[in-house]
Amino acid sequence: MIKLITANGIEFEISWIGVASIDGVLRFGVINSTLSEVINTFTNPENCTVLTRNYDGVIETFEGFTVFRGISINFKGEMIVALSKI
Repeated sequence: MIKLITANGIEFEISWIGVASIDGVLRFGVINSTLSEVINTFTNPENCTVLTRNYDGVIETFEGFTVFRGISINFKGEMIVALSKI
């Protein structure tokens, strides 16, 4: 299982995460959460200063992605969050 942990310690289960080479936007697929939880968390820049991905103990951090760019829901029901740097 992949977890994404926000700067204030809120944890989300995600299916994938990555920074797009074409536009530099960080995108990730949130699963097993509610739309209101996701929106309330990721529209607050303070929660996004440092995002930590924990994939079975392998840690990767994403810093500075504090600008909420949008959210969409794909055909599998994942909420795809897009964040960018200033």
